[in-house]
Amino acid sequence: KKSAEDKQKAKKVKKKYTPFPPAQQPSKVDLQLESGEYFLSEAQRQKARQEERKQHSANKARERDVKRKQVFEAPAEKGLARKRRAADGPDVDADLSALQASVASKIGKTTSGKKARKAGNDSGLA
Repeated sequence: KKSAEDKQKAKKVKKKYTPFPPAQQPSKVDLQLESGEYFLSEAQRQKARQEERKQHSANKARERDVKRKQVFEAPAEKGLARKRRAADGPDVDADLSALQASVASKIGKTTSGKKARKAGNDSGLA
């Protein structure tokens, strides 16, 4: 007796029926007739095959060289590109002068304030 699992596996989806068989694949001779190779002499065929192999090997050699050279290429640095773009802007000079002025004023305030405190403390204690 069949189990329930076997009955479920037995069900198959039927393919659509086509009354015509698939088209016949061209034979080796047919392909040679199309390319004109059929009428060449044996020496000419060998020469053509040799040239094909040379081209194929040259292409593969180029691909290998490219892969080897990729190892030595430096990757693109994203951080530097952003900094350069920001540095190229026209607002950088204005921002720089404003920053220098604000830093100079802050330095002047802190040094003068410290001197005043020291002077006040010294005169008050003495």
